[in-house]
Amino acid sequence: MTREEKYQVYKAMMEMRGILEPRIRSYYEEQGYTVYCVYLSVADEETRTFFVDIEVGGSPEKYFRIYGKKTAEALRKKYLA
Repeated sequence: MTREEKYQVYKAMMEMRGILEPRIRSYYEEQGYTVYCVYLSVADEETRTFFVDIEVGGSPEKYFRIYGKKTAEALRKKYLA
């Protein structure tokens, strides 16, 4: 992948991030969770992978965290479908 191609993919992923972060927040809020953190950043342009840190809860029984790398496709399927 050339430098220009990598930059174009990065730009597209940052645009997608702007759409995904609020959608992820509302996805969990609609289910009655308190959203503490929704953070996405570009981890790898070639594999179109995001670094994800999502923290939700509202009570000790409901708390969970999604942390690590997720592909753009996986995030799109779960939160934009």
